[in-house]
Amino acid sequence: MTYNKSRHLELLRPFLDFQKQGKHLYHENQDEYLELLDYRCALHDHIFWKSRRQFALVMENFINGIIDAEEFSDSFSELHRKTIDAYDRFKTDFEKLEDFQPDPKSNGFGSLMTFLYRECEALEEEYYTEEQFKDLVRDLRRKIQQCF
Repeated sequence: MTYNKSRHLELLRPFLDFQKQGKHLYHENQDEYLELLDYRCALHDHIFWKSRRQFALVMENFINGIIDAEEFSDSFSELHRKTIDAYDRFKTDFEKLEDFQPDPKSNGFGSLMTFLYRECEALEEEYYTEEQFKDLVRDLRRKIQQCF
């Protein structure tokens, strides 16, 4: 998808208007709602990408044995929550969106971090051993190298 700022803002206005009325754009116009989701995904990826160095540092600290799996899960989850909060504030701020242009390197970054956040939950449920989880983090760390 090519990011089109004016189209994003054009789709956001009716979404918010319907929301104020207790309605949902999805029920009024599914195509526009799905298009808006594409723009929101680009925004989500970019907001996460802006914190890429912090995410990478937590991952590297775990891979290098500076922190254990529990500390990784706690640190990563806290960083994920803070980034989601930033995304939630940004996604309807017309003033900030007026200046927004995603970096192409951000494409998919937020999705990978959300995947890892969910895998932290699986770690807590003992779905992984610590070494298996470390291998997963190593693989994801390699994948996100292209985002830098």
